Amino acid sequence: MMHRLNQCATTLSGVMMVLVFAMIMIGVVGRSVGFYLPGTDAFAGYAMAGAGFLAMGPALARGEHLRVSVLTDLLPLQYQSKLYGLVVVVAMVFSAIIAYFAFQLVLKSFQYNDISTQNDATPLWIVQVPMFLGLAVLWGNFAHLCLEYWRRGGVWQQAGETHHE
Repeated sequence: MMHRLNQCATTLSGVMMVLVFAMIMIGVVGRSVGFYLPGTDAFAGYAMAGAGFLAMGPALARGEHLRVSVLTDLLPLQYQSKLYGLVVVVAMVFSAIIAYFAFQLVLKSFQYNDISTQNDATPLWIVQVPMFLGLAVLWGNFAHLCLEYWRRGGVWQQAGETHHE
């Protein structure tokens, strides 16, 4: 299930990146021919933020995220595994909290009919939904990593790595 969810999030992130490109090109070409489409810069920003949030979970699942291991590499392997397990649990809790508040933000924006202050006047809940979805997928991936860690009996295995004892 997480694999399919990550595929969907990756696809949506790619669509958002194409939208960023399209909005920028409309603005550039429009300026050169004397045509202005209001809101293209705002939509490019919304799409860029959405793409970033939607890509976080799949990047974590594939092990393509930035991992700082300067201190952990100094520890023996058994302690590295325990520390990684602790970090993943803490990250799962924090991502759950952030996803919860992102959902609350979307809900309040919808309830109050909050709109963008840019000249596009887009309802903010529409552009906040990709942020919430991306954070929910990120939480799901951290939860999946926690379950895998416990299933392996406390042995950490990064995506794409094989563990040898």
